[in-house]
Amino acid sequence: MDIVKALYRSWEHFNTFYTEFFSKPVGIFTSDVTIYYLLINNIAFLKDIFPSFTHFLITSLLAYPIGTLLGRWFSKRSKIKYQQEEVRAEASIYAYKAVPGKEQEATFPTLLCLTRSVEWLLGNSAYPEKVPSDLMESLKQVEQKLRTLAEGRYVGTPKRRM
Repeated sequence: MDIVKALYRSWEHFNTFYTEFFSKPVGIFTSDVTIYYLLINNIAFLKDIFPSFTHFLITSLLAYPIGTLLGRWFSKRSKIKYQQEEVRAEASIYAYKAVPGKEQEATFPTLLCLTRSVEWLLGNSAYPEKVPSDLMESLKQVEQKLRTLAEGRYVGTPKRRM
């Protein structure tokens, strides 16, 4: 079993190395070569800006991190990112249903027990008449939704897609 774990870990380390330290730099270099020799070399005013491939390579090596930082800055301030995340979450089949396994077997039954306990404590308090009726009603609604999720059924309805 240790050999299998070692092989798996070595594969993961190789995969990380290959994608981060080999594949990306080779891809960037290939793009730079293609852009320079097919585009910049054939257009006079661009050739004046980048007289040699070395100038273009240095500029592009500076442009990639700057572009990454600008993209990160823009995505943090843009509402598009949140809309994409919302669509991605809704596309999941488990957006309105408990995931089978620990959620369905442990998490939601535990939450259901906690909700029932709070409901019981509020009902058996020294002053049950002071507990707002809307609070008890919302607890009953939450309890019903938790019971539905614990049974593996859907809660809510997905937003309508345009």
